[in-house]
Amino acid sequence: MTASLQLATGGRTVYNIISGGGGPQQLWWGDKVEHDDRYARTSEFLDVLRGVWCADGHSYDHEGRFYRVRGGGLPPALAGQPFPEVFFTGSSKAAIAAAGRHADYYLSWLEPPSALAAKFEQVREHSLGVGRAPRFAVRLDVLARETEEEAWEEIER
Repeated sequence: MTASLQLATGGRTVYNIISGGGGPQQLWWGDKVEHDDRYARTSEFLDVLRGVWCADGHSYDHEGRFYRVRGGGLPPALAGQPFPEVFFTGSSKAAIAAAGRHADYYLSWLEPPSALAAKFEQVREHSLGVGRAPRFAVRLDVLARETEEEAWEEIER
């Protein structure tokens, strides 16, 4: 599907990787995989996806912990397109290791500058081992109301 989107959009498709937020929401989706294993599964999935995407014909095989692929590859009409950029987030050790391996863009929620710098450096260290150089970005939510009091009421609600 993504290869079709990549072709249709002229190469503008990107992946925003979310391994799961845990807690009850994860179980609502029927996903019982533990936190660190979700990042291991995500990392393996991205390995498989890239392997299938970049395979010469239907030549990609993979035998992993979560996935098994035999003869994977894209049809000729979809092959040869650039792999979509990967946006990745997460602050745990497992998330940072997976981000370092796969992220073109590492996103973090707003934190004090020293904490952001330390986190970005950890991702950078993991990236160097696999020859990647991700870019970094900060994400945040903005809540605007007519008055400060109304804004705080909304936050508390």
